[in-house]
Amino acid sequence: MSGNLRGLAARVAQIPAAATAAAGTRVAADARLVGAGWAPAGVKLRGRRVRLEATVETAGGAAVVAGTPAAGWVWATRGTGAHQIAPARGRALAGALRHPVTIPVQHRGAAGAGLWDRAVDGAAAALFDAVTAAVARAV
Repeated sequence: MSGNLRGLAARVAQIPAAATAAAGTRVAADARLVGAGWAPAGVKLRGRRVRLEATVETAGGAAVVAGTPAAGWVWATRGTGAHQIAPARGRALAGALRHPVTIPVQHRGAAGAGLWDRAVDGAAAALFDAVTAAVARAV
């Protein structure tokens, strides 16, 4: 009898780590889905098209979900303020203007789409589902 209780106690002790790892993985997967279709062709960071990704790291019963690149997620979530866009390395800008522009232009900014918020909205439900599944496996 005491062996069964020790085994149960060990399985119950693993519930927090298992649940947070599963919830973190779910949030990262949701973030990848939400971010996959966001980046318009003209949005670039260091000369490359922005592709929103998410990673999860678990350790010691905690899960950390990080959006990469961070700047891309900030743009997609909160938007940007008005700013100047200068031609890169002396090349002309074209874009929506339909003709080359060789001087800096004033961008009016853009509203954010709240993407990161949408990605983590399901975190509470994911954590509840993960805890329920971990308890069911332990008992």
